[in-house]
Amino acid sequence: MREGFRAAIQILGQDPNFVLLSGDHGYGLFDEFRREFPGQFINVGVAETNMVGLSAGLSRAGFTPLIYGLASFIPSRVYEFLKLQIGLDSLPVFVVGDGGGVVYSTLGHSHQSLDDLALATALPNFQVFSPSGDSEVFEIMTSPERRTSPTYLRLGKSDQSLKFGFPSGSVEPHKVWTESNAPAAILSHGAMTTTMLELAEQGNFRADIWSFPVISPLEPKWISNLESYESVVVVEEHIRQGGLASSIMKQPGSNNLTLRWVGASHTPHKRVGSYDWTLAQHGLDAAKLVERVKEALQFI
Repeated sequence: MREGFRAAIQILGQDPNFVLLSGDHGYGLFDEFRREFPGQFINVGVAETNMVGLSAGLSRAGFTPLIYGLASFIPSRVYEFLKLQIGLDSLPVFVVGDGGGVVYSTLGHSHQSLDDLALATALPNFQVFSPSGDSEVFEIMTSPERRTSPTYLRLGKSDQSLKFGFPSGSVEPHKVWTESNAPAAILSHGAMTTTMLELAEQGNFRADIWSFPVISPLEPKWISNLESYESVVVVEEHIRQGGLASSIMKQPGSNNLTLRWVGASHTPHKRVGSYDWTLAQHGLDAAKLVERVKEALQFI
C-alpha cells in the first residue's frame, strides 16, 4: 500500500502549505518527495511526541501537516498528545501508522500493532481508515474531506494490496467479490481483504467479500446495506476490541445483523517469527481462516 501513499504525497506536496513529518521512518519512501519539495519535509527523529506537538503548531499556523510513523508507536506511544493537542480542537492533521497488524513481526512485540484502531477510534473527532489497497490509500488521502478534521490512516502489509479502488469514486465500503444470491457477507480491511478475496476465488466460501476501509465514523446506510445477508462476518488483523466489528456494533440498526468476528488473539504469542508464522499464532493464516470463517458462516 506504500505505492498509493507515495503517489498521494507527491500530489499533496504541490500545495506549499502541505508539510510531511516523519518519526525517523520511511527511508526510501520519501526520497522523491524530499527531492521535489525539500522545504516541506521534516525528520523529527525518534521523538514522536514532539512530532505531534509540532504538527499541532503547524496546523494552527495554517499549514496542512501529515505525520508518519509505525502503527506500533502511533497512536499508542503518543495517545495523550493526539487527544489533547489535535483531537480536542479538531485540528486537520493527517496521522499515518504504517505496518498495522503484525507486518513487523520479526522485530518483536514492540513493533506489532493489533490495537491501534481501538486507540484511534477512541480519539475525539478523528476519522479512522484502514484501506485495502493502493488505490484506496490514494483516494482517501487526496480527498478534500480528509483536510477538514483529524484523520488516522492505518497502512497494512504492502505486498498484499488490492489492485483496484472505490468503484464510485466515493470513499465507502464496496464489494470486491460477488457471489450470485450470496447468503453471507465477509467484511475486511487492510491486507486481510486480499487474503479473503484469494480464498473466495478458490471456492472456499459462498459469500460476498467487502472491502470496508472506513472504521469510523460509519454511515447508517452502510449498515442497512448488510441487512439482506443471513450472516455477516468481520475478518481483521486486529483484536476484537475497537476494530471494525466493534465499530459496526455501535451503530443504530446493527441489532438487525447476525454479526460474527474472526480476528487476532488478545493473548500475545511467546516467541518471535516471520509474518506468516505470526499470523498462524493468531489463527489468521489461510488454512485456519478457512476453518474459522466457515464455522462463523455456519457452512459446516
